[in-house]
Amino acid sequence: MSQHRQPSRRSPRLAAIRQATAEYTQAAEYLAAALELCRSVNDPSYEAVFLNDMGQVSLQSDATQQALSYHQQARQVAASAAAEYEQARALEGIGRCHLHNGQTDQAAAPLREALTIYHRLSSPASTQLERTLREHDLWPGHIPADTPRGHYA
Repeated sequence: MSQHRQPSRRSPRLAAIRQATAEYTQAAEYLAAALELCRSVNDPSYEAVFLNDMGQVSLQSDATQQALSYHQQARQVAASAAAEYEQARALEGIGRCHLHNGQTDQAAAPLREALTIYHRLSSPASTQLERTLREHDLWPGHIPADTPRGHYA
């Protein structure tokens, strides 16, 4: 008599993880190609965009150290290109990597700096970041006086 095992409850999750990993791998390959193109035509502002995107993809696939490296590179490139929005994205990415590793104290400064830039640029990205700061008890307690008010008040 053959024994039949009940399917594991983890099987669907494992399949979903494998599928997601395959998608992230493909996304990373496309982003790497785009990054090389930006570098070949010496376009640092888009280089920062793709480095940040690669950082996000890496973090989503749990490659936290790689994500941190991409965001740190993006921060340097964005600073040299005076691309403030990408600087903010890089800082946010760095902070999120630290949060992912449970390093809340190390996450606070880059996340708050990113928020300051988002506010200065009147970026809607500040709304989600404010939520993240509150969720992790990192809310600075005030919005800088020189922040444009608009829909952030």
